[in-house]
Amino acid sequence: MKYDKGFMSVKEAAYYLSMSISALYKLTASGAIPHYKPNGKKIFFDKEELDAWIKRGGRYDR
Repeated sequence: MKYDKGFMSVKEAAYYLSMSISALYKLTASGAIPHYKPNGKKIFFDKEELDAWIKRGGRYDR
C-alpha cells in the first residue's frame, strides 16, 4: 500500500498494524493511539506517529 504524505485511512492503518478495523476504532475511542479527525468525522493516522507508538510498546490487548 502507498501512504500519501505519510497519512493513512483507518483501513490502511489497520492493515499496517495487522489488526482489525474494529480494534483500531476502539483504540481511537479510548485515546490510546495517535490519530487525527480534521473535519470531525473521518479519522487519519500519521505513519511516523504510528511507528513511534509501536516503539513505545503500543499494542491492542484483546
